[in-house]
Amino acid sequence: MLDLLQRIYAATASGPNAEAQRMVLTDLLAHVLATQALAAAAARGERVTSANVRNWIDAIAGYPGVTLEQVAREGGGSITVGDRAEAIANHLLKIAVWNG
Repeated sequence: MLDLLQRIYAATASGPNAEAQRMVLTDLLAHVLATQALAAAAARGERVTSANVRNWIDAIAGYPGVTLEQVAREGGGSITVGDRAEAIANHLLKIAVWNG
């Protein structure tokens, strides 16, 4: 995932919309982390809960700097990629398909 994060920064290094593009791409990175974490757990037959989903996300990220990267929010402020991925995964865990 570190390679993907570095590619995001390289692709959005300059230009009038660089920050907006980076915001979208890092949010997509959070979505990828969330879905890969759930997929990895499902492939192993493990039960994922809101209490342990962050462990799966951190394991998939492979490098702590990825999950600690800040994602700007439209209304201002920021959230880390890991926190955003955790929120996405927890939302997906509420869907009946992932329960149990």
